[in-house]
Amino acid sequence: MSEISPARTRWPHNLKCLMHVLMVILTWHCVVGDDEIVRTNAANPSLQVGNISQVEDAAYLRIYYGQAFKVIKNGIDGRSYLLIQNNSRMAAKTKYCTSRIKSFVIPLANYSIDTLSFPVSFLELLGLLGTLKGITSESVASECVLKLYRDGQLQMINQTQPLSFTKFVAHFISNTDIQSQSCNFATFLPMGEETPLQQAEWIKYLGVFANSEIRANQVYDSVYQSNYLCMSKAVIDKKASFKPDRRLDGLRQCT
Repeated sequence: MSEISPARTRWPHNLKCLMHVLMVILTWHCVVGDDEIVRTNAANPSLQVGNISQVEDAAYLRIYYGQAFKVIKNGIDGRSYLLIQNNSRMAAKTKYCTSRIKSFVIPLANYSIDTLSFPVSFLELLGLLGTLKGITSESVASECVLKLYRDGQLQMINQTQPLSFTKFVAHFISNTDIQSQSCNFATFLPMGEETPLQQAEWIKYLGVFANSEIRANQVYDSVYQSNYLCMSKAVIDKKASFKPDRRLDGLRQCT
């Protein structure tokens, strides 16, 4: 099946088989029953704009929405994630784990991260450290995470024992060299983007897993995007004076 360009995608109706849905997700479009997946820049009266994230700058991130589920497409490694709301009928009946697509029930009850490569600051800005339950190393540039570990709220994961990851709903990694991935592994690859602004927009990827799109949009718009545009202007105009956006201080804190 040839890949369909996102700009020209049209969503067909009344497809009854969920397997068909997952097949066409990989080509950028799908429908479950009467629940239509939509591009985040498409109009849909059944969705409130404030509860979705629209990808504006990232080249390799796509987010789609249905009535009780979401789909993330990671264009860097070609994997897609079907995220099912925990209060939907799909949550108990649907589970997929292939080399191309995996399913998760959201919001995540808990998760773990590969701390050697994962940008923990994204989690801090989203306020998601409360459900972080596992790390792979103490080598992490976050006093908040280290405090949680010292207080016994985080488990140190032995990476040589694959079964140690199974107790977590999701384990986020930022290393595509890991060939053997468990069903709960999810690749988070902002560094695959070219510009800092594109990389920063991957905070929306994490927000989708937690139903925290509003927060992710706020952080990206008010902190990353405004600072990036300000710095870009300062580079062009060497006479311009730049002051960091201190709004970051109010968003990033240990909880």
